[in-house]
Amino acid sequence: MNTQKPEQRTIKYFDYSDILRYIEEKYKLITYIPEENKDFWRWLIDTYDVHNGCYINFAVTEKAIEEMDIPDYVKEVIALIEKEFEDYIDEYGRICFHIWW
Repeated sequence: MNTQKPEQRTIKYFDYSDILRYIEEKYKLITYIPEENKDFWRWLIDTYDVHNGCYINFAVTEKAIEEMDIPDYVKEVIALIEKEFEDYIDEYGRICFHIWW
């Protein structure tokens, strides 16, 4: 038997808060407007399995999100993330986020 010891792996990710803050500041975008029922964070936690200290593979390309029901204000944020971080999108159209609070 030639059993090899597993190697440690490294996850490449972006901090979710850093990404959202960058998009909000650069594009003067507000992602939380309760009176208009716009809440990007609420949409995120309703769509993904989000908990403190988690990593999510966040879909950003048209192909990756084509079957998802996404409000227009969320599509705007996703498009900006795709534009700004296109070099980091994986082969499935996703970017890895670390989420913590």
